[in-house]
Amino acid sequence: MHLELLALNHPGMMSSQFGSDVKRMQHGFAAQNGLLAAILAKGGYVGIKEVYEREYGGFLDIFSKGNVKRPQFLVDKTAKGLDEDWKTKNLKIKPCSAMTATHGAIDCVRKL
Repeated sequence: MHLELLALNHPGMMSSQFGSDVKRMQHGFAAQNGLLAAILAKGGYVGIKEVYEREYGGFLDIFSKGNVKRPQFLVDKTAKGLDEDWKTKNLKIKPCSAMTATHGAIDCVRKL
């Protein structure tokens, strides 16, 4: 596989922003993955059961490695309010498609 193609799978790589059209493709990959997941689900494919609490490789196991708490994670606390408390209410929309460090200057120009 060519290195350029490998970069397609790593949207966080700064190099994907320069010298290629890859950065503009990242949103399309997310949409493609969502559509594929829906098609697979419709066809009867299922995901991992107990994806959060699975002892080896589950979400909570992986993302709590190295903490000194005992128990390392609390499944009940993690899922509490999952269907009631929507965190998306607090999301902010980026006003322009530019690097975050340039937003201050863009805001100044817009106000002028």
